Amino acid sequence: MDFAATIAKLCAVPGVSGYEMPVCELMRDMMRPYCDQVDILPLGSVVGQRAGASPDAPRVLLDAHLDQIGFIVSGINDEGFLHFTPCGGFDARVLPAKEVIIHTDPVRYGVIAVLPPHLQTPENKEKAMPMGDLIIDAGMSAEEARKCIPIGTPVTVAAAPFALGSETIGGAALDDRACMASILYALELLGDEPLPVNLIVVGSVREETGGAGASTAAYFARPDYAVAVDVTHAHTPDALKSNTVPAGSGACIGVGPHLNRKVTSTLRRLAVEQEIAHTIEVLPGRTGTNATPMQIVRTGVATGLVSLPLRYMHTTTEVIRIDDTRAVGELLAAFIRSFAGGEPRC
Repeated sequence: MDFAATIAKLCAVPGVSGYEMPVCELMRDMMRPYCDQVDILPLGSVVGQRAGASPDAPRVLLDAHLDQIGFIVSGINDEGFLHFTPCGGFDARVLPAKEVIIHTDPVRYGVIAVLPPHLQTPENKEKAMPMGDLIIDAGMSAEEARKCIPIGTPVTVAAAPFALGSETIGGAALDDRACMASILYALELLGDEPLPVNLIVVGSVREETGGAGASTAAYFARPDYAVAVDVTHAHTPDALKSNTVPAGSGACIGVGPHLNRKVTSTLRRLAVEQEIAHTIEVLPGRTGTNATPMQIVRTGVATGLVSLPLRYMHTTTEVIRIDDTRAVGELLAAFIRSFAGGEPRC
């Protein structure tokens, strides 16, 4: 797989949480070569299914979310500037002066307004502007803006993926499109080989606003086992090492009370046996990922978590390493194949 090209393709399509249909339709087309059947559910999640060698084989679900953090236009003032509200958790400190895409038809562009340093008071220079005080300059009069930009229009940051050296990619929406690339890579590795499981692949919606897409997809698919694939915090010089994992350390396997111990131990064993680069992340409570809502669907789903190290999460430019993305895909493929030796009973 050309990871850079695949990630660029996934990130080029908008999908603010709750407004994901463009990226869901793309994901449906990207899943079709690997699946026997692909459905888009009522909430928007994409579910691909591939039959195993036996209809009685375990049902195993791999999930990555398709939605991205963004904004929603909430008002237009008398000068034509757009008020907006965040959709998902955004770091307001990094937003001033950023270019944004306003997803009307056709799309329009804007800039989040910022006070130049020449006009700032000493008080302005010492504090970040609150999210509620930020506005978007779309270059329009109030009359034009009200005519062209309906209240409720989704907005994304304009930050297409770009290369940072040979193994690193920066850009918006890498949380969680890079993990969907890992799942696609796992499907590529599995190829046409007979599978010991009935495989379900989910591109879920609304993770950034509560996880409704994954829980409803799991209810639809009725898996016996599930693995959520999401990002985790990669180490940066200003971060505590106890709260981060090193970039370049491979797949990050979650361990904690919201994660099934048999699934987790199988992932750890496979990573060691097959020499897949990996690290361990202890999560003592809710994981902040789709692993938590999926585990309580119906009578419960044995659920694990594999994460991709990512720097600058929930900002305008996130950063991942391709070798980590590859390791995640390798571990997922190994997990699917591992059921040939007997499923990990719980």
